[in-house]
Amino acid sequence: MDQSGSNFYDDEAVFATYRQHRHCPDTPNETLEKPVILELVAPVVHKRILDLGCGDAAIGKEFLQQGAASYTGVEGSQRMAETASRPEFA
Repeated sequence: MDQSGSNFYDDEAVFATYRQHRHCPDTPNETLEKPVILELVAPVVHKRILDLGCGDAAIGKEFLQQGAASYTGVEGSQRMAETASRPEFA
C-alpha cells in the first residue's frame, strides 16, 4: 500500500498510534494547531466552515458549538473519514 499523503493514515498500525496519541491532552493538535486555527477563524458565529484535510473532524464539533452556521470536513484518508462520520464525532 502506498503510504504517502492521506493514505498514510489508512495503515492500521499508523492509525492506531495516531488515535492513541490524539487522546492525550497535550498533543500538538491541541496545544499548537487548534489555538492558531481558532484564532484565525474567530469569531465563528454564522460562518460556513470548510476544513480541507479535516482528519477526524474533532474541531468541527467545537466550531458548531461556538455557533458556526455549518461545518464541512473533507478528508482523503478512508480511516479518518470513517472516524469523522461516527455518531460520537458528529
